[in-house]
Amino acid sequence: MVFATVATVLHRLAEFDAFLDSGGYLSQHGLLAGGLVDGTVNLWNPHAIVSGGGEDPLVTKLEKHTGAVKGLAFNSFSPNLLASGAADGELVIWDLTDPAAPSLFPALVEGG
Repeated sequence: MVFATVATVLHRLAEFDAFLDSGGYLSQHGLLAGGLVDGTVNLWNPHAIVSGGGEDPLVTKLEKHTGAVKGLAFNSFSPNLLASGAADGELVIWDLTDPAAPSLFPALVEGG
């Protein structure tokens, strides 16, 4: 079972039930996002997970964080936006219409 392995490295899950994907398959079944200890955010197709039809449920792997992803949330007003926060305090805003160009907000550094 693949989820036994994922469960040991998965920190946070978020789901959105109406991903706007120009009427495509994911818009009907939503997206499942998982923040992992290696700093990646994986997006899965929940229909492929539950159907067990042999389709790879992994839609994409987003890589930007240097530390474990500890926070994850979809924007309820703009479902194409996903925020992820890492253990070191950095924040990334992913626009899922252009995931190759995320907005990175580094952790604040305490002044001396």
